[in-house]
Amino acid sequence: MAEEDALVEKCVTLFEKALGKGQDVLDEDEFKTILVKLQIDDAFISVAKKHACSEDGKISWRRFLLWCVAGEQAAVELPLGLRLIASRHCTHSFDVSRAVPHALIRDILEGSRSLPSSSNTQPWTVIVVQGTTRDRLRGKMLQKFDAGDDGQAQYANQPKNMIERMQKAVDGYGRQFYENHLGLERSDKAGRRLKFRPDYEFCGAPVHLILCCPYEQSVVEGVDGIFLDMGTLLTAILLGAHSHGLGGKLQFSVAKHHGVCREVLGAELPDDLLVVCGLSI
Repeated sequence: MAEEDALVEKCVTLFEKALGKGQDVLDEDEFKTILVKLQIDDAFISVAKKHACSEDGKISWRRFLLWCVAGEQAAVELPLGLRLIASRHCTHSFDVSRAVPHALIRDILEGSRSLPSSSNTQPWTVIVVQGTTRDRLRGKMLQKFDAGDDGQAQYANQPKNMIERMQKAVDGYGRQFYENHLGLERSDKAGRRLKFRPDYEFCGAPVHLILCCPYEQSVVEGVDGIFLDMGTLLTAILLGAHSHGLGGKLQFSVAKHHGVCREVLGAELPDDLLVVCGLSI
């Protein structure tokens, strides 16, 4: 199992290095070149290529990894929806030059309106930020970060005392991401903090969504079901973007700097809305 995990990690590194900017698809020659580097024989490459091809004929390396890990039969028989769920990941670097059509964002948000919510309350408000407005928001958030101001959200996103299973998951992620991937020791607090700076630039994403809900009901009254509905919306938007070949990244840092968001957006983000999170696409 350790050898398989190491191979998967090496695959991810090679594919992301070849493609960059969080992209998923590549052409046949690039795909074969990377598998040759992994010392995979031609027979396996031929079979892998068949199962890594998406409906439009392009090769998805995440589908390839799913096939490798879950097994040939599982990858072939998974319905499209489950393939999207299994292959989605957080994108840490976007191509700012790649425009995201307004109509595409509209379609994703319109499609999300069919989601279930408590008594069909649909508590969400989504603010689309792009162009010069995105640049101004990004600049002001970077000023805060560089000045050592990490902000404070209007709600807690993690418990102070986690159960053992949750703490184990958090610690495991910390070791894998900070220590193994970035080479940052637990004691290097400054280095770990610096890792978050790209978040304040929206990781180069051309479009940023700010997800909001009613402040009075969610925070003052403490109606926790609203956050359940918001989580449903967030998941749907991420999967909708992924279905169009777009990366996505949830950003709690935006909620921590809700004051900056209000300063830039003005009347578009009134005080009676709670900033739940940002979402870069």
